This record gives sequence, structure tokens and C-alpha cells, in this order.
Amino acid sequence: MDIKLKEANIVELISLLKKSGTGMTITFLKKKKVEIRVMNCTLNESLIPQENKPKSDDFRFNKELTGIRVFDLDLQAWRSFDYDTITNIQIRMIH
Repeated sequence: MDIKLKEANIVELISLLKKSGTGMTITFLKKKKVEIRVMNCTLNESLIPQENKPKSDDFRFNKELTGIRVFDLDLQAWRSFDYDTITNIQIRMIH
């Protein structure tokens, strides 16, 4: 089931990625929408190692862009995905 995000949903997603103290789990389709990927990611600077922190805090919605760049908490690296490939969004909880 694909989630079709509207502009307001994308703005909210970016906000949640910045605020979530534990990150978020995003499931999306990759490789021409065939391969399912699950990424634990964040935009919360307190969860990003100093050497990987972004040079600017410019993570606002841009109508010209089709995707978002996020920090992958498992790989400890920056990754991206297209908005229209998202199939599930889940806020991670601390156990």
C-alpha cells in the first residue's frame, strides 16, 4: 500500500524527523519500485554524530524536490528517498 503524501504531510514528516528523540522508521520502495527498504532515520541533530552534522539546517519542504535527505541511524550515513516511494512511516520507541 503506497502512502500518497500531500505537501502538508511532507512538511509534518520533516518536522517529526527533526523532533523525534529516537528517530523514525521509514519503509520505501527502491530500484524502480521493486525492492522494499526499511530505514531508521532522523533529522534530529542530537542523534547525528558531530562529524556528520549538516552544515546548515535547511530541511524545509521544497516543491522542486521529489525526495528528502535523512541520516540513516543504522549505517551512520546520509541517505535519501523519494516521497512517492514511501509505504510506511513509524516513530521509533525506546524499549
